[in-house]
Amino acid sequence: MSTLDQFDSALSLCRDIFSKKLRDYGASWRIMRPRSITDQLYIKAKRIRTLEEEEAMVNEGVLGEFMAIINYGLMVTPTLPTSRLNAPWSYMMKR
Repeated sequence: MSTLDQFDSALSLCRDIFSKKLRDYGASWRIMRPRSITDQLYIKAKRIRTLEEEEAMVNEGVLGEFMAIINYGLMVTPTLPTSRLNAPWSYMMKR
């Protein structure tokens, strides 16, 4: 499997979770300020570090946390000024 295929597969998983949560909760995240989403990104990154450094109490891994980081990044992107949008957002939405 090529790197691009792996990338597409990972994005497909993230897109699936994002779609399911959008169906369940609607676009409630749209009212979040970019700073609030930045806080969530920090929390997820810190959680990944904790999982890597300590033994988990339950069967949990970092995959879900990384997927959340991707999806939080997608949530904040439309709230940024148009001049700050770039190709990765367009790539994600076209697929």
